Amino acid sequence: MNKLACYFFDFDGTLINIKNKVYKAHVNSCIRNNQKPFKKETYWRLKRNRTPEEEIVNFSPNIFKKYNAFRIENLEDETSLELDTVYPGVKELLKKLNNENTILFLITRRKYTDRLKEELTRLNLLNYFQYILTPSPKKSKENINGKMMLIQSKKYIYKDCKEKVIIGDTEDEIECGKMLSFKTVGVTNGMRNPETLRKFNPDYLLNSAKDLIKIL
Repeated sequence: MNKLACYFFDFDGTLINIKNKVYKAHVNSCIRNNQKPFKKETYWRLKRNRTPEEEIVNFSPNIFKKYNAFRIENLEDETSLELDTVYPGVKELLKKLNNENTILFLITRRKYTDRLKEELTRLNLLNYFQYILTPSPKKSKENINGKMMLIQSKKYIYKDCKEKVIIGDTEDEIECGKMLSFKTVGVTNGMRNPETLRKFNPDYLLNSAKDLIKIL
């Protein structure tokens, strides 16, 4: 019997609140490179407006290269991961969706799968997902093509699902979903503000992932 629906959930910013972690990585990297960090409100206003990291900090190319390398690595530092929290209502949503007629996928660009699974266990999210899609370290791409490759690698699983839905907090998930002919759901409490996501014309634009219940 074919499943009725497949749901592809982005992780960071969609299911979990990463704002404290992301800002901490910015601060730590600035301090490491003898630069002054932005105030949290200013930094996140620019991030949510889709301003590239390089333009936010406006460092010299040499300093930015060092800053960004350390910042990205710091995002998956074990002490930084402890700052992640599950958004309200997410577990209730996943519990509702986790039934015999659906397949739940988690898709993320996290590099360290062991730390990812430890975090999912700590947050009590691991058992909701049948498949966790992460990039190979040698093939990871920090762009939409990377997510496309991850999703398409499981086409044999989802191809016969009657409904395919991707849920995310950035333009990547929306663009990726449109190219795959999935329904697209943008959530506005993560990495992007409503005005930014609206430009990419998702099928649904919600305040948070928990509101997906309202459109099921």
